[in-house]
Amino acid sequence: MSASAIQWLLLVGITGVILAWASTWWLNHSLLKMFVKRYPQVASEKIPYANAPVAHPQKCFYFLSLDFRKIAKSDSALERLRRWFLAFLIASIALPPLLFGILCMIAIHQM
Repeated sequence: MSASAIQWLLLVGITGVILAWASTWWLNHSLLKMFVKRYPQVASEKIPYANAPVAHPQKCFYFLSLDFRKIAKSDSALERLRRWFLAFLIASIALPPLLFGILCMIAIHQM
């Protein structure tokens, strides 16, 4: 594989990872805003700093819990956004090691 092909692979891979991370952040933010708007009482009880602009891990982890899953099943918009969030969360976790593995395999193959 030529150097320019590796550079393109690296550029596309890093761009994909950055887009996956940005999309995951945006989906989490949208999900939080929608959840707080529709269920303010539950959000204030279950999510620390739900209405504050402070970053807190529970704002993400709550959407992975069974409590939220039960609530989202009754609301199709929340469920759809939750599924997109989970897909992009898995992609943002899986893409960096996958890209690194591909680049390692190319490097080993070229030795």
